[in-house]
Amino acid sequence: MKKKIIVLFISIIFINSNYSQTSGEYRTINDGGWNNLSIWQIYDGVSWNPATIEPSYHSGPISILHNVWASGDTIDEVAVFPNATLSNMSPSYVINDGIGIDMIVYGTLNGANLDNQGQIEVVGKLILKPSGIFRGSGSTIVNGITEIEGTIVNSGPFVNTSITMNDTVNFEAKEFRSHPSYPTGNVIVNGYFNWNNGGVIQDLNLTINQSFIKNGILGGSINGGNFVMNGSQISVQEGTLNIAPLNYWDYPGNINLSGGTSLFVVCPATFSGDINVDNNAVLRLQNNNKIFSSSSNITLNGTLNIRDSTLINCNIIGNGTISVDGNLIEVIISSTATIQVDHIIVEDGKLDANQVLDSENSV
Repeated sequence: MKKKIIVLFISIIFINSNYSQTSGEYRTINDGGWNNLSIWQIYDGVSWNPATIEPSYHSGPISILHNVWASGDTIDEVAVFPNATLSNMSPSYVINDGIGIDMIVYGTLNGANLDNQGQIEVVGKLILKPSGIFRGSGSTIVNGITEIEGTIVNSGPFVNTSITMNDTVNFEAKEFRSHPSYPTGNVIVNGYFNWNNGGVIQDLNLTINQSFIKNGILGGSINGGNFVMNGSQISVQEGTLNIAPLNYWDYPGNINLSGGTSLFVVCPATFSGDINVDNNAVLRLQNNNKIFSSSSNITLNGTLNIRDSTLINCNIIGNGTISVDGNLIEVIISSTATIQVDHIIVEDGKLDANQVLDSENSV
């Protein structure tokens, strides 16, 4: 009996410490529109009481515990709890940049109004927790830091369906995708894109205008849609990154693969920047034609694994290995390229090398 009492007491302390209220805090008690006073209670420091005015960005923290529809409001310090939904029923609403976290989502955040063209502008910081779902439709602008651990579905029947993120994006999501009925929503990242663990980006028109960094041991994949990388560098520091958009990928920037990491490129592509492959790292090319332009330079201390037809116009120098093992493929090394690596291995396919220097154990 004593053991049960102690466990219960500890549990009560834990719950109270995580769900403590502050004076001026709002919470919902029913479903309804944001401007419907009957759905709101306000905390006076002692107890919860019926609200006499709806919450705004001047209010204290706002807890969404039910299904609520915003309508042209400016709000701040909003938490959408599990099984609750905050939807946009007007042309737009704004999440202000105030004190603390501006928007944290454990439940569902809907960006659509009745016409599926609503706009959300997050002036401050947006956090999407693992259980959270954000359904964007219309236009969403996030000006603060974005932390994504849940699922984003960027969907809608309109060509201007888009999410624009103007600051750093920390991506640890399960999924970031378009709705199957309305594929290829637009996502523009104007800040740094930090992919901190696994997940998938599916069927999006993704544009990243700053550096792309992949961390975390779990693999991540960009599948379908279109991928435009305008930033100066893709850096894979941990785990595996799979790039497989539907369309041609023309990448002018640099690539850095740290030891023990992998980058798989499963689409037709042209590389124009410098590429560094550290010891025990792998750059794999498969399924479609690849071109390394003469402006590239590859420092290869790991493995370049070629599984599709590839034209190499650049220098490849290092202590690594080039392996060719694709059926019925042809790898052409132009006469202007210099290859100085430890090993060239051809297990399948054809290697046409006009100039190969200082390579051992070629098969």
